[in-house]
Amino acid sequence: MRINELAKRLGGRLLGEDGEVRAVCSLGTAGANDVAALLHPKELPEALRTRAGCLLLSESYAAEYGHRAACGAMIVLANPFVGFARAMDLLHPPSESAMQGVHPSCVIHESAELGEGVRAGPLCCIGNARIGAHTHVSPFAFVDDDVHVGQRCVLGAGCTVLRGSRIADDVIVHPGAVVGSDGFVYAPDGGTSHKVACPRGVIIDQAAEVGAGACIDRGLLEHTRLEQGVKIDNLVQIAHDVSVGHDTVIAAQSGVAGHSRLGSRVLLGGQAGVRERVNVGEDACVSAQAGVARDVPRGQSVAGSPAMPQIKFLRGSSLFRRLSHLAQEVKRLSDKVDALSES
Repeated sequence: MRINELAKRLGGRLLGEDGEVRAVCSLGTAGANDVAALLHPKELPEALRTRAGCLLLSESYAAEYGHRAACGAMIVLANPFVGFARAMDLLHPPSESAMQGVHPSCVIHESAELGEGVRAGPLCCIGNARIGAHTHVSPFAFVDDDVHVGQRCVLGAGCTVLRGSRIADDVIVHPGAVVGSDGFVYAPDGGTSHKVACPRGVIIDQAAEVGAGACIDRGLLEHTRLEQGVKIDNLVQIAHDVSVGHDTVIAAQSGVAGHSRLGSRVLLGGQAGVRERVNVGEDACVSAQAGVARDVPRGQSVAGSPAMPQIKFLRGSSLFRRLSHLAQEVKRLSDKVDALSES
């Protein structure tokens, strides 16, 4: 692709000479026919040295550092990360799977409804379910009875979609994920715990994505729900009756306990935990490994365990690092006071 054409497709402004590019590479490995991107301030020294044929960068970086760059051309973008993602789509389109149709080793219920162009890989199992057009069911996947899957979805290898689940169009469920597993609900009675059935389902709205090994429990009183555009990383646990607002992003190894609510566009860092019946307001940001035990207001950033406003956590962390020095200083002053008292 010509760099000039790429700039038009990305909605950016071309600085420098036109040329041919074929791939997106890192700043350090890119050559004359490659595209690289400056996405983080720490990458600036390497970006100025890169031999990429084209560099994607922001307006501010182009204005301040563009004249120092060694690359032949630059595409200036309002959002270089989005431009990078689109460049990846253009220069590295996903290869079409060689697998077509339904493999003869699949086990499919006689009443299952498979839309036009559905692909089902070897040894997958589809119950009395409805699968939308052009959806890809990968090898070893299991789709239970009373499951509806929309169009153009991808169910990864070995994933499980259990009874009562409803998956909208353009959803990706990565390998090994479990959608609709039983909720972890027990009624304590002395020394025993009585299991409480979770009869509701899981609803996943359009263009959501569920990472590899993630688990989403079905609901107890209400359906567990992921709204449109939710992105869940690998090994995430979403418990029963949880609601996740649209375009929320949840990083790996995080957990959200039962009956909690995450608003729209929430960012949940890796290994963060949200206690049961907690509401996290829209546009809030929860730092990695934070433990959220109480409601988080809209737009607030929190960190630590128990979670607190991020600025308060950072001040406390700074103080914690100085505790040894402060303890020595207190001892020195205490010894000085004792010496004065004895004189």
